[in-house]
Amino acid sequence: VNPNGFTTVFYFEWGLNQEYKSKTPIKPVGEGTVGVPIAIPVLGLAPDTTYHYRVVSISSGHTVYGSSTQLRTLPVPEMPVSIGIDFENAPLPTVVTGDATLIDSALELLYGSVNPNGTETVVYFEYGLTPNYGSTTPLHNIGSDSTLHHVQASFDLDGIMAGWLHYRLVAFNAGGMTVGEDKTVCVCGFWPWDNGDDHRLEEFKKSMENEKDNDVLRAYILTLMGRLAQAKKDGRVEDVKLLEDKIKVIKDVLSGRGEAWV
Repeated sequence: VNPNGFTTVFYFEWGLNQEYKSKTPIKPVGEGTVGVPIAIPVLGLAPDTTYHYRVVSISSGHTVYGSSTQLRTLPVPEMPVSIGIDFENAPLPTVVTGDATLIDSALELLYGSVNPNGTETVVYFEYGLTPNYGSTTPLHNIGSDSTLHHVQASFDLDGIMAGWLHYRLVAFNAGGMTVGEDKTVCVCGFWPWDNGDDHRLEEFKKSMENEKDNDVLRAYILTLMGRLAQAKKDGRVEDVKLLEDKIKVIKDVLSGRGEAWV
């Protein structure tokens, strides 16, 4: 495995066919930039049997599967003795996605809790503007006990478009992977138009017309839509009307330029 400069862990999947079914324990491989030879012993295989296996590496939430390979164990003329650990029945971690907190205009903090259930477990958060996520926080090993671990991770909002941010907590061990509930938080952003004059629609319209970057206007619509959803949820009727009017203003400006708002 070549970590390519990222903190990387790996394990092997194996079984009687390419559905695999069994996994070895997760092992670190470092964060170097050259290929590292890897090996994990597996005990308790049946004699004279063909097994399929492949290596799986995970780096900052990105999973890479190696090509499938086969091996055949040696026949044993006498009654075999099977020893080893039953990785197939290792318990999955228990995962709960927690709340999120906006530290300032540039940093989001995510919370959650995980119980490894007795098997070495690694955790991370997935996040993005859709339920497909697209970004992850760094991997964190929380050990192999059977107690509840409160975990948190932060990330820079730089480059993230304003709107509703989806996120969830993910944990994996030799038993497999558990994903927490998808949650959302409004990344409402801080824009130059967020001031007192913002409430006068005529002034607001002039500001939108003066903004020549259409992508900026589209990003601002996402911000306002996030605020609108929250205002509806809170029952703030006046804010709902104002935000709907602003969104219409920006859509009209874009439409007048022959541009779509999405």
